[in-house]
Amino acid sequence: MTHARLSVLSSLFYLCVVALLLYFVRDFWRICMWGFISYLIILVALAWKRRRWEAAFRFVSWTIPLFLVFALEIGFAGNHYARSLADEWDYPKADRVADSTAKELIRSNPRRTLFEIPVHAPIESEFFNINADGYRARDFSQSSDADIRAIVVGGSTVFGTDVADSNTLPSRLQANYQRGDLSVEVINLGQEFLDIERELKAVRKFAAVIDPQVVIFYHGANDYFYSWEEIMESEQGGLVLEDTLKNRLLSRIRDSFFLASLRRLVSSDQKEEAVAEKRAQLIDTAVARYARSREAAEDYCREQSFQCVFFLQPYITNKDPLSYSEKVRLRRDLTGFPGFGDLYDEVCEALLARFPETLDVRDALDGVEETVYFDLVHVNGTGNEMLARAILSAMPEFPDTGRAN
Repeated sequence: MTHARLSVLSSLFYLCVVALLLYFVRDFWRICMWGFISYLIILVALAWKRRRWEAAFRFVSWTIPLFLVFALEIGFAGNHYARSLADEWDYPKADRVADSTAKELIRSNPRRTLFEIPVHAPIESEFFNINADGYRARDFSQSSDADIRAIVVGGSTVFGTDVADSNTLPSRLQANYQRGDLSVEVINLGQEFLDIERELKAVRKFAAVIDPQVVIFYHGANDYFYSWEEIMESEQGGLVLEDTLKNRLLSRIRDSFFLASLRRLVSSDQKEEAVAEKRAQLIDTAVARYARSREAAEDYCREQSFQCVFFLQPYITNKDPLSYSEKVRLRRDLTGFPGFGDLYDEVCEALLARFPETLDVRDALDGVEETVYFDLVHVNGTGNEMLARAILSAMPEFPDTGRAN
């Protein structure tokens, strides 16, 4: 009886350790690694004295399924990260360090709500800075001596999720933005989860204080994703997940290589059939939803005499060839969104037909062999550098409006 009680208490203690790891640790493979180590420590402690072997055996028998999942996950993740490290070696070390530091700050920084989405609280650091309004830019109340002020507005790909300030798309645009002897300031008005409707709200709110000459709308994926959520009723429950215990646990589990593979085997065919049935509805809804806000944005730009340029962003499926780590990320992240890339391209073609003046940079990363994507849409500093050059090469000449300082 003593051995049974000891093994029960040890198992309960171990489950509490795993629960704490699930709550506090972000990456599922790290959860498994620390869970595996904790498992071995408890097992060694139980078996340290010979008379406790029975308790150790019961502990193993009761927890072996969890032990096996952890072992498989460490194997999958270890192989993936070793191969990913090899094909991401071309990315400069200084940028990797800066991005890693910024990533931790971005994910831990408190949020508040603006335009029905969470925005970051003000912060100052070496690699990640947020102004009083929640944007990765100078304080809008500060004056600027730049001759030309350009706003770049969009979702998380403009904001710069998981990259340092210097590696965001607006920062790379400013570094490459040359207009003769004129000084140029590119202001990051990106915010995670923005679609064109919310982008226009941001421009309206801050344009008076920024006084831009150029507004660059860079978007596409979020606009289609919101329509996908509406039609497909995605299991993720929306782009913005409330920070609850349930959502934290689910997000950790979805990050598992092992469980994601099982989900693909079990549900991919069923989901593909559901997408095929609603294909036309998905495209029509996305186009109609986008068109309403696009027309409103164009009207606003004409009223304010802004030079507004609209770009359609690339998606990971627009890149060929994909590196090993990009292929793995594509397989893992598309588990819940079968056919998303092909449908996104169809939506983009429909938008280009309806708004032919739209500029398309979906092929800007095509032919790049190195890893630039770290998920379906977000890219590292190298990817943003290539996108910045593609955007600037496609940009129309800046008109002399007489409004520069």
